[in-house]
Amino acid sequence: MNLYADDRRVGELTRHINGRGITCLQAHLLKPTEQEHVAALLDFFNPVEGASVLDLGAGTGAVADIMKQMRPDLRFTLLNRSQAQLDMANNKHFKVCADFHDIPKLPAPVDAVMMTYALGHAQLPKVMSEINRVLPIGGVFFLYDLTATAAPMLKAKLNYEAYSTLRIIKAAHSNDMALSRVVRPQDYYFDHMAWVGPELARAFNEAQPTLVRFVKIK
Repeated sequence: MNLYADDRRVGELTRHINGRGITCLQAHLLKPTEQEHVAALLDFFNPVEGASVLDLGAGTGAVADIMKQMRPDLRFTLLNRSQAQLDMANNKHFKVCADFHDIPKLPAPVDAVMMTYALGHAQLPKVMSEINRVLPIGGVFFLYDLTATAAPMLKAKLNYEAYSTLRIIKAAHSNDMALSRVVRPQDYYFDHMAWVGPELARAFNEAQPTLVRFVKIK
């Protein structure tokens, strides 16, 4: 199933999920509330003052919105394949409808790239190559996603690939990005996703939420 093949359906599903009070579109939260969760993401990400941040697979930009509230100095560009989701995004961010496997020319250079719950839709070598291309030396790539050595139900039910942490790190190293920090939290929250039912819940829980931070070195 390729969810993004039908953008109208993407919009309908997104509005349905938003109607349940879920805006970040992330199955696992690091803290009980979305505000606290994004605060934890931002603390780990730690972008420099005034950074221009490219958010790949940004969805409706909810994570960027909350980060912007906490760090008004940050400037976000939302890149997303779904125009329906971008149409729901706050117009205070610059928005680009594009595939992150082929990042178009942006209006200004970026200082950092973030990707939250989107890597599973990606071809890992290609997207890492694109991040390497747009990220300057010293720039940060921040990733929050599911990782696993194998997650067959997640792939079969949601067409979402949970790459292993080692595979992600190797792909980043091959693209001139050095590992800064990695954390696989043992405590996280899934209660807000109870509505998906036990079968999809088992699929999501085949994988482990993981935070990874890289710095481009050359």
